[in-house]
Amino acid sequence: MAARPAGGGWSMMAQALWIVDHVTHEAMLFAGIGLLIGGIDDLLVDLCFVGVGSIARVGCGVRQR
Repeated sequence: MAARPAGGGWSMMAQALWIVDHVTHEAMLFAGIGLLIGGIDDLLVDLCFVGVGSIARVGCGVRQR
């Protein structure tokens, strides 16, 4: 990303492209963070599911008499 010149020497098209570049960059960061949070959440749910299944297989827990 280039810095904007202080004198305003860019054309209208260059300014529009600069704005679009920054908006898309922020959108990609937002999407990346969302995917990261969703992936961590999915992993935790899977680990809980596997943990409950392994406890049931081993037989640790309340036993019936």
